Amino acid sequence: MYEKKLRELFKKNKKKAEAALDSGDKSLAASHYESCGDILMEQAKKKRGKAKEEKEKIAEKYYEISKNLNGESDSLDDEDDKRKVKTGDDDDEDFSDYVDRFVQESDTTWDDVAGMTETKRDIKESFALSAIDDKPAAVQGIHTILMYGPPGTGKTLLASAVAGSHNYPFFNVQLSHALSKYYGESGKIVSQIFQAAREKAPAIVFLDELDSIAMSRGQDLDEATRRVLSTLLTELSGFDAKNSDIMFMGATNAPWDLDPAVLSRVERVIYVPLPDVDTARKIIELNTIDDGIGLNVDPQIIAQECVKHNYSGREIKNIAKEAVREMVNDMNPELQELATKPVDDIKEYELKVRQLTEDDFYKAFDHIDPKTSERDLKRYKEWGEEFGS
Repeated sequence: MYEKKLRELFKKNKKKAEAALDSGDKSLAASHYESCGDILMEQAKKKRGKAKEEKEKIAEKYYEISKNLNGESDSLDDEDDKRKVKTGDDDDEDFSDYVDRFVQESDTTWDDVAGMTETKRDIKESFALSAIDDKPAAVQGIHTILMYGPPGTGKTLLASAVAGSHNYPFFNVQLSHALSKYYGESGKIVSQIFQAAREKAPAIVFLDELDSIAMSRGQDLDEATRRVLSTLLTELSGFDAKNSDIMFMGATNAPWDLDPAVLSRVERVIYVPLPDVDTARKIIELNTIDDGIGLNVDPQIIAQECVKHNYSGREIKNIAKEAVREMVNDMNPELQELATKPVDDIKEYELKVRQLTEDDFYKAFDHIDPKTSERDLKRYKEWGEEFGS
């Protein structure tokens, strides 16, 4: 809350300084720019390491502007320098509030992740190695992980479990959506995400749909995308395996589209596969028995059917929900008519339920098609053999 107030105060003073500069009142502009520097220095007190140094460096620029306007310095006589200062191109403050939207307090733990024993083991081991302080130089911590695999297999859930299990701030960023709002400024947003993570460290930075900005430079990329890719490469290069308090976790459904330079900066590449029978069964039970709806069918049989047709974890969850919906409609045919009655009458309605049957699940299968083909699985396998770790 205090940090947010400081940002608002900074923007207010900066806006007043620019207005004063436009009206020709250099003395008033200098006063407001000096206040900007004071605010940035106050923010720097709450930071450490590189983040602290960067904030102090920006503050010094504002002090220099103030001195320049008061005639105490001529270091910014060049009109391009003044224009750069005035438009705010020397800092990323304008995106701080936007980036804050991506920060979550995850309440997901490893117990919420059904199955995926090997995948969870790989991620847990990586996190543990990164957190251990006392280890030989030959034992390297893992701070950058790439998760790849079919869509809907739980990559976001895995990243959330890492953060939630340790109460770390969780930067959950769906890149294609997050960057589309400020197209052309995406590089600054990516930089600001990592900057915010350094300020809140220890933290988990999760970038989903990594291929949307990290496509191979051999492809036809526009200039804005190239700048974002360059920024990402710079940020990943800055991870210090000895003292970084940030874990970067990227996710992609199309690893073959990634730029080789991105892959070279990732320390661990982990495949997140489609569920096996045991995992599929646990997902079914989590969304039926654990939520108060019993089964009159062996969940193992339904799980085997899911695996046979290459359903993802998300699709299996939806199948369970659709089976519940089929049951509810069967037991309560008057629901449509009920919707026309007063809300108080609807609230008092006693919903009739029963255990789910095999027929409920097979009706659900008819409504939900798997998105991953055998050809897709073969491609993931071949890519993993070449680039996986």
